[in-house]
This record gives sequence, C-alpha cells and structure tokens, in this order.
Amino acid sequence: MVFSQSDNKESDYKAIIEKHKDLAFNIALKITKNEQDSEEIVQDSFVKAFNGLSNFKNESQFSTWFYKIVFNTAISAMRGKRINTVEIDNYVSNNIENNGIENALKKLDECDRKILISDSLAKLSELDYTILSLYYYEELGLKEISKVVGKKSNYLKVLLQRARLKLFNSLSQSLKNELKELI
Repeated sequence: MVFSQSDNKESDYKAIIEKHKDLAFNIALKITKNEQDSEEIVQDSFVKAFNGLSNFKNESQFSTWFYKIVFNTAISAMRGKRINTVEIDNYVSNNIENNGIENALKKLDECDRKILISDSLAKLSELDYTILSLYYYEELGLKEISKVVGKKSNYLKVLLQRARLKLFNSLSQSLKNELKELI
C-alpha cells in the first residue's frame, strides 16, 4: 500500500481501515473470545500501525505487516488470562465416505454452506483459524503468513495441512449430523 503525499491521507487511512477491519476483528475475536476486547485490540492495532508506518519497509505486503500487529496485540492482551479453546475431536466416522460428503454438500444451499464452514472454523484454535483465514480469505502466501504468526515457513506448511484436516474433520462431523437430519 502506497500512501499519497497529498491532503488525502485521511481518505487513505479510511480506505485501509475499511479493507482490513473485518479480518482484523475476526482474528482478534478468535483469540480473545470477547467482542469488546477485540474491538479495542483492532483499534490499538490500527493506531500502532499508523504510528509505526515509518517502520514499514515494504519487505512484505501491508496486510501481512498489519495482521502481525493484530495477532501479536491480541496474544499480548490475552497473556495472563485463561484462553478457552475448543478441543477438536480427531475421530472421523468410517461410515461417511468422501462421496457422501460431496453429495451432502451439493444438497446444501450457499447460505447453509457458509454457516457450516463458519461454525467449523469457529471450532478451530486461534492459530489454525488465523492461518486458514489468511491463506484462503486474504490469499496470503506461506511466507507472508509465517511473518504474521511467527512460525517458520516449512513448519507453517505442516500447520496449514493440520488445520485443513481439523476443518475437514469438523465439517465431516457436521455433515454427518446434517445427513441424519435429512434422513
């Protein structure tokens, strides 16, 4: 993101906030589990980013740099507080095959799919949620995501694969329940 040298800095700032506020809030909310804390963390992160613009060296995308600020601010805010996470059940039913899952997904309309995916993402850990959100929603590369979450790129590949598997398992379980309701 290149900032203009004109008097439109305020509109540049508004555009940046509008573009990044939703995912920043979701990352913070996943870590804090509290909307008010998340809103405060996002505001603090924007202030930190704007005050630290001179430290941004264009070595990565602005979004990578900014989401790292959000992630670190949220983690720092939660230090000393107990973070409640949902344990992922690694059991996958042997009765559901991939074809059954694909057929069930075809029967769900677009809205149901979004709700199902959103619910399954909510069951993931903060790190898994952040990695998948940045990879799929923001379309950031592994190198950029590794800068955000502070993990080495090779290890991040493993984490991404594990997060995908956890999401798949959660979706499988939800679809199994959905199939029972349809029958």
